[in-house]
Amino acid sequence: MALCVKRFTVWLVKSKTIERRDREMSQETIDKIVSRYESMIEALEDKCSELKERNQELEWWANTTAWCRPRTDPKGAENNLPLPRLQMELVEDDGYCRVWFYTMVYKHLGGNVFFIPMGQVESTGGGRAKVNVADPDKFLTAMPYRMGQDIASDSDYFSMPAFAVSGDVSVLIPPEYRASRYDKKESHV
Repeated sequence: MALCVKRFTVWLVKSKTIERRDREMSQETIDKIVSRYESMIEALEDKCSELKERNQELEWWANTTAWCRPRTDPKGAENNLPLPRLQMELVEDDGYCRVWFYTMVYKHLGGNVFFIPMGQVESTGGGRAKVNVADPDKFLTAMPYRMGQDIASDSDYFSMPAFAVSGDVSVLIPPEYRASRYDKKESHV
């Protein structure tokens, strides 16, 4: 019993001391604590802004170099296009900037479909209408000339079909179209 009373007395003395200390805390001490926390918050905000800037830089890098990294489609070829194939993919078209990825697409032994980068073309300039992907002729003529020549010659060389792709729309680049591109453009050179 005496031990319990002693412990209670020690607890009471400690709690009273803490209460007294809390009440006696000077405004100067409070200001120091607030100042310390404010400086910690500022340091964390600076670190957050640095991380946001770094994240923006990394997103820019990832977006601008995305074409040169092989990518996979783990679901397989859901668009029912033949594999292997060559394709020109219209990735972005906002009326000012058009971005085309030229890739070789094949199915790996594991079942994943791989897109191997062969090139990228970005053309900018205002006042252009978006590419009409519903009209195959307009879609094919919107392809960049040089990349169109590359896919045409590669398709003949590798004996692979060539497609122009945008979203769910895909158009086979027929051999006669490829031949006509050679004839039309080279005659003006």
